[in-house]
Amino acid sequence: MVNMAQNFFITGFPRSRTAWLSALFSTDFSDCIHEPFVHLVTCEDIFDYLKGSNFIHKGLSDSSMAYYHDFISKKFPGCPIVVIEREEGEVTRSLVNFLNIHWNIADAIVKKIKVGLDIIKTFPNVLCVPYDHLDKVDTIEKIWKHCCPDIIFNVQRTVRFQYLTINQNIAKAQGKLKFTERALTQLN
Repeated sequence: MVNMAQNFFITGFPRSRTAWLSALFSTDFSDCIHEPFVHLVTCEDIFDYLKGSNFIHKGLSDSSMAYYHDFISKKFPGCPIVVIEREEGEVTRSLVNFLNIHWNIADAIVKKIKVGLDIIKTFPNVLCVPYDHLDKVDTIEKIWKHCCPDIIFNVQRTVRFQYLTINQNIAKAQGKLKFTERALTQLN
């Protein structure tokens, strides 16, 4: 594939700042879509988006990546992947509060996603980063160099982004929950 953008992937449990990282990695030279299934319908749509060449780097930042890890490993072998690691109980609690769902549902979602994340962690070129280190500039620089090694890391931009909070509206979150519930059904 000639002139294909260099791809990268950022994933982790829901509520692990994947939206924030997507915004940080969307620059003049790189583009990073958060939750691609909100915008693109199939894995092939995602492939078509990622093979475009209007950016040096194109990435996806998505906690549901754990559900389509086979697609990533087959279509993008060796691409840089970042896994944001967050304590499962914190994630479950955050999902309960954010989506207003029962603990057992949130816990089931977290357990299903963990299975896929554990598989992704076995792929080559994976960088695992603790969630509570995302407020450190040196950690963000490490992620940046992993995903976009030929683009200069902008410390000032990163510091400005540290104060940016990205919150999804409830309708989008409920749509994500429906997608997650479908994915849970498929994994059973």
